[in-house]
Amino acid sequence: MSNIYVEDHSDHRSSLAQDLARHLYGRQWSGKVVVVTHKPVVALSALKKQWVRLTEEVRRARASTLKVDYIMEYDATLARLRHFHMTIRKPVEAQGCNVFFMAPEGLGDIPEDCRTVYLACPLTDEALQRLEEKLPNHALVVHLSATE
Repeated sequence: MSNIYVEDHSDHRSSLAQDLARHLYGRQWSGKVVVVTHKPVVALSALKKQWVRLTEEVRRARASTLKVDYIMEYDATLARLRHFHMTIRKPVEAQGCNVFFMAPEGLGDIPEDCRTVYLACPLTDEALQRLEEKLPNHALVVHLSATE
């Protein structure tokens, strides 16, 4: 994969949704995200639950500080977390969304400005090749556990 960065996150210390939420928290500024899974509805539900927990952690951290700089930073982070939208619809149907969950068959519909792809299921070499062709330079592909 030329000009594509690849990470392997197959050894989870916590649930797949928790690991995905934490990694996505750090990548939320990097453009659109695609999560490829055999069960998009289940994965979306699990990630939304973890996203709410992550938001609560940031809210608690904000409440525990008195430093104005930190409070302003936490407020900006909370606003971003609240406006981070996830969907199982196609990118052309939901252009305001940040994260798209799709089955491997839907890889032809990834958004043009997709900078991060999480693979929660195995893909064929042909599907990986098609994915590589659609991604921009310096995109990130994260291989998650093959079991969902």
